[in-house]
Amino acid sequence: TRCLENGLDPVSVGSVLAWARKCRQDGLLVFLPDMQRSSAMLYLRLLDAMAFGRGTGEQLGKSLAELVSLYGGSDYAFMVQKLPLPPYDYRALPVQASLAAIGDDTLVLGELLWGNRHRRGNERRLASWALFAQTLGYAMEGVGLCPWVAISHFAHPLLHFPAFKRTKKAFAQLAELASLAEGYEIDSSWMVSYARTCLRKQRELNSRLRGKSGPYGELPDQLLVNGKSNFRSAQVVPLARLLDAYWSISSKKSYWREGK
Repeated sequence: TRCLENGLDPVSVGSVLAWARKCRQDGLLVFLPDMQRSSAMLYLRLLDAMAFGRGTGEQLGKSLAELVSLYGGSDYAFMVQKLPLPPYDYRALPVQASLAAIGDDTLVLGELLWGNRHRRGNERRLASWALFAQTLGYAMEGVGLCPWVAISHFAHPLLHFPAFKRTKKAFAQLAELASLAEGYEIDSSWMVSYARTCLRKQRELNSRLRGKSGPYGELPDQLLVNGKSNFRSAQVVPLARLLDAYWSISSKKSYWREGK
């Protein structure tokens, strides 16, 4: 709440503070107080200082990439293409990891609610889930619906994976809700078509900004192989295989056809 009140991005600020806490423990950032035993009040004051550029907040009020270049501590800076990552354990979230690796901030609600795991041979199934999450996000954004409206579709602990029939049902229900909100009929096929058009344009834009086309994706190794985990069965996410399946499915022309 304090981040939003001060106009700060919670993910970026959280990544900076987590990095600063570990760096301070290693003897870096000596201008900061001890952050290991600090109270919540100290963090609130630090957030205010970062927002208004006062004191130590002025030194921390930079992007995580800039701070790493100035002070070091790259082992504690979790970024993709110089953008900070949300604080997830990606070994328990293989679909979310796939999207984070390509710089997509789409939330995979089913995974966040119930967790997930990778099994050898189900890479294409997980990749299809990633594409569904992206399509769903763009579709809801296109009709002015909050992404959290779809959370009820992932409420069942066993049936939260978007199987083919459940996918169509989800879009139909969201289209009906959007129709009630907007006052005119919105067809679910239009929502899907719009979402895939947006996704295609986003990829074209990313390719131009990157200066090259083709598959891409990366995550810091610490997020994939670090032995410390809150997840009950820590695992290693085979990111290369997941990304290969994702780009393989999304490169097929049949995927972009309306109704497929």
